[in-house]
Amino acid sequence: MCGSKKLETVVDLGVQGLSGVFPKENEPDPIKAPLQLVFCNDCNLVQLGHTIPPKLLYGDTYGYRSGVNCTMTTHLQEIAAKIEEKIKLDNYDVVLDIGSN
Repeated sequence: MCGSKKLETVVDLGVQGLSGVFPKENEPDPIKAPLQLVFCNDCNLVQLGHTIPPKLLYGDTYGYRSGVNCTMTTHLQEIAAKIEEKIKLDNYDVVLDIGSN
């Protein structure tokens, strides 16, 4: 985040296949990439050690889209209903969900 190169490896899980990528039968296996958690000694941020291009992570076969099937849609509606039970919203309140899956 801060651009520092003073990164210390916290956890190294080696090279892993990208998750959420479900190739079709005639397509090659998912791309593999290093999976490391690193700590920045300058700004104290803990982050992934490698950046994967979004197009590779969220391609055409990405399985966790909200409208992909009835099961997922129902699941997300149930989550929203549980939140509404706990938090009383007024008519003009706005809820913004950013990548909380």
